[in-house]
Amino acid sequence: MTVSAEYRARNRTAVLRAAARLFRRHGYDGVNVDRIMAEAGLTRGTFYTYFKSKKHLFRAAIGFEPDFERRLSERPGKDLNAEAAAIAADYLNPDHRDRTWPGCAMASLSQDAARADAGTRSAFADIVRNLIIEFERGLENPQHPDPRALQAVAMAVGGLVLAKASDGTDLADQVSDAAAAGVRQILTG
Repeated sequence: MTVSAEYRARNRTAVLRAAARLFRRHGYDGVNVDRIMAEAGLTRGTFYTYFKSKKHLFRAAIGFEPDFERRLSERPGKDLNAEAAAIAADYLNPDHRDRTWPGCAMASLSQDAARADAGTRSAFADIVRNLIIEFERGLENPQHPDPRALQAVAMAVGGLVLAKASDGTDLADQVSDAAAAGVRQILTG
């Protein structure tokens, strides 16, 4: 009996979703293939049908369902900079900040990616590049990579990383608020 392409795609997505959630919560070393496959509702034996290794799965999971990038790309376009600043403020809001899933892979997995192989670091860099491109939309006379977009990405993601690490303190809120204000200043003047 042949497994349909739709069935395979659905299972691959289930593995990716489970891996993305578990990696964001526990880090690369805190999760094994057995746990990922159990979370996906599949057997370990089918893992290699979908991915060559845990390392390859991690690389794919980093870019799975990038909410920040998706929200920026879906801006209606009335005032792209103001809309981007509002999205960044929401991204830094405690309701989002304090979640790891769904949440930002860059903030949750930046150190795991930094310690990973070149292919994984390249996949992570692609996510950063895509965010830069999204922030460039709406800027007056953008140059690629535009320093203003680079600053907005660094301030938003860096602010989220620092605020997450300071969770449960007034400092977390102060960092989030300062980063959101900085992004707004960069984008809207």
